[in-house]
Amino acid sequence: MIWSSNTSNDGPDNKGDPMAATGRTLPHQPPEPFARNDAGRALYEQRARWLPGLNQPPAPSWEELDESVRERWRENAKA
Repeated sequence: MIWSSNTSNDGPDNKGDPMAATGRTLPHQPPEPFARNDAGRALYEQRARWLPGLNQPPAPSWEELDESVRERWRENAKA
């Protein structure tokens, strides 16, 4: 990508940052720590709803999971 001369990153306003003008964050960067937890929980609950249709026993609730298992779901939600 070729940047025009008015997008240099030499000033305090960060004109060279393409997201600086919009004030938005990239989709893979959660704006707060709770968003990461919510994403993992949503993915887990979505997949848990599929289990009865696959003739599997129901999954435990999110609160019943060990922290290591919850962390794995949070990581999977980022991908």
